[in-house]
Amino acid sequence: MRKLLAFVLSLCMVASMLCITAFAADTPSEEIPPTAGTVIRVSGLKADDSKTEIVQEYTNHAVGWEAAIDLARSSKEMKAKGFIRVVVDLYADWTAVKSEFCNSGDGFNWDAIYFPANVQVTLNMNGHTINRGEIHSDWDGEVIYVGPNADVIINDGTITGGNSESGAGGIHIKDNAKV
Repeated sequence: MRKLLAFVLSLCMVASMLCITAFAADTPSEEIPPTAGTVIRVSGLKADDSKTEIVQEYTNHAVGWEAAIDLARSSKEMKAKGFIRVVVDLYADWTAVKSEFCNSGDGFNWDAIYFPANVQVTLNMNGHTINRGEIHSDWDGEVIYVGPNADVIINDGTITGGNSESGAGGIHIKDNAKV
């Protein structure tokens, strides 16, 4: 019985190592470091080879986020570039500045970071923090708003500083959204 158990465990270990090796082969062999001063990098995940292509780097969080969301909302531009998803990498902590977060563009819903309906976006926080800085409770005091039918992946970071009267102080997820 012990030999059978040892054999089964060995097979499981080999199978898991094959999965890790197969996954590693799909990732780029070299990570391209950001240029000095970059706080956000916007890339697109290519449909044909599962690799990302850098679109642009930004030295301002709000400007970079707006550009990422504009790209994600443009099915024509996404199709022309062969992208199936927008990928956003943070390279610095992001603390809300009331004059920066506003309701003037696609990337923000009042003061919350906004993922509109039907977008496919990955946010790689790379260990950084997004802080809305809400001291007083607000009706829509969430840090991140995810619109209906959005497909959002958020990796490796801290979301803090929300304070909402409507119950979603961190991430407000609308109907049929996937997070």
